[in-house]
Amino acid sequence: MIINAQLKNGAMDRKGAFPRNVNPFSRTVALWRASAASSSPVQARASYLYELVKLASIEIGPGWTLAGNHLPTEGLALQLPDPADPEDVRLMRELSVREEEFPSVAKAINRWEARPEAPRDDAFPEDSIGQGPWGDVGPDRVFIGAGWVENHSIRDYEKLIRVGFNALRREIETEMSRADTDGPDYADKHSFWLASLTICDAGILLGGRYAQEAARLAELADSPEDRQRLERIAEACKRVPAAGARTLAEAVQSLLLLHILSCGEDGINANSLGRLDQILFSYYAADMKAGRLDRTGALALMEEHRCAHNGRYFVHLFWFMMNVPFGRDVGATPDGRRQDEPLAYSLSPYQGRDVEGVTAVLNSLARVPHNRAAGATAAIIDINPDLLSGTEGVQRLTHLTQTAIAMGIGQLQWNVTTVERLRKAQEDPEKYGNIAVRVAGYSQMFKLVPKDLQDHIIARTKHER
Repeated sequence: MIINAQLKNGAMDRKGAFPRNVNPFSRTVALWRASAASSSPVQARASYLYELVKLASIEIGPGWTLAGNHLPTEGLALQLPDPADPEDVRLMRELSVREEEFPSVAKAINRWEARPEAPRDDAFPEDSIGQGPWGDVGPDRVFIGAGWVENHSIRDYEKLIRVGFNALRREIETEMSRADTDGPDYADKHSFWLASLTICDAGILLGGRYAQEAARLAELADSPEDRQRLERIAEACKRVPAAGARTLAEAVQSLLLLHILSCGEDGINANSLGRLDQILFSYYAADMKAGRLDRTGALALMEEHRCAHNGRYFVHLFWFMMNVPFGRDVGATPDGRRQDEPLAYSLSPYQGRDVEGVTAVLNSLARVPHNRAAGATAAIIDINPDLLSGTEGVQRLTHLTQTAIAMGIGQLQWNVTTVERLRKAQEDPEKYGNIAVRVAGYSQMFKLVPKDLQDHIIARTKHER
């Protein structure tokens, strides 16, 4: 099936799910307002997301049955308005900011960004920890990396699609009511809970704004078909992500808006949608059973969803396969449930079959036509640290990587660890909490990975030759 050419061409023309009309000071004003209204960094980050949703350009393109574009974050710098520039003054007035407030805006942005001109007398001391430009690296260093450890991970989209932000809000409020206010960690927990409530409000507001815009456009529609399309969007966004999804269409709409929120808070940073077959299949099956949807309609919806996610670094997509469960059936559990053995990740060797050593793996990978993969290929290879120890080990890894490049192989993602160390990390996650592992197109702290996936990572071949 070929996706509607109008949707495809529109997404390609915009180079992703980006609104056409974005005020260049949106991020600046959002962060200024968030900094003024918040009492801690984590609350400021949450308030920043809420303010971004308030200032976002809400656009629904012709022909779309899903609504959702990026918040004003990608490609938009935190810039300071010039009171002497009439255009800057006009754009800031569009955001309801007066010229006499420009100094306050500059102070907030400089402080948050820790720029040299930022006032240091009222700054949080911990704000400066770990700061430094990317280029501040001496000749004795190989590389430098920085960022939040939460990146390249998967949010719990399944739960939010199922229950919605209203239910999550009630869950947080219940936790707050049960908290020990005299506990030594109460202040940190309370600050986090307040930030979480703000995130819930941001999600509810985002769906509401798209519902309102879809309803407005429906009243102006030129045809009954177009009016019905927009009314369906309005109905879906009025429900999700505030409440739980009931159909595949609502679940996909909720997933799109949830990922937009994640990218707005964390930046477009290759955070995966996760296993879409597991997240969405129950909604598909329920729709099929009730006669609300057929396979062709479901595929069209998923193709539109993929089109909406088009764009640089928006998402690592584990594609949804209708009626094709992921994994290999290896029998049933004692209670009769189906038991799957996970398939290989991307081009990684199938579990337990890579027994001839790492060079044999590279020879096998080289047989794949990597140049035909539009988004590049990737393989995860686990190596025992003994193979890379000392100067000879570093040279060995260098030669392996250079050889792979010469053979035309795509991405190689090396995990260097031992079974023993990972077992210890399972038993004592706090002591070994700094271990990061490559999972499947994303990295995650080992202690945050569910046990069944931890066991799978431990079982992967740790090459010793």
